[in-house]
Amino acid sequence: MGFLAFRRLLTVRRIWRQDFRLSTFPEMSADQLFFLYYALDNCELSDAVFQSHEFEAHRRLPAAMRVNMALRQSAQFAQAFQCRPGEPMVAEEKCQVLR
Repeated sequence: MGFLAFRRLLTVRRIWRQDFRLSTFPEMSADQLFFLYYALDNCELSDAVFQSHEFEAHRRLPAAMRVNMALRQSAQFAQAFQCRPGEPMVAEEKCQVLR
């Protein structure tokens, strides 16, 4: 859902002639940056003890797992980064809930 809203914004960007790319990563497309920002937004610094506590107390997976599990399900992510079936960031079986 967020990605679709972002794609609509890109249409507006073209009308306004704005570029959302980063000067430090000029080779990254706007779609790739969307997923980069998604990962950064969910970034956390934690050790194994904290992660274990979070899982036991709240059933919360570590950020890296939450991000990667969701992105592995995304056809838009695979297209943006040219991931192919069989590669680590493409789930062999897609989760029906995340479709």
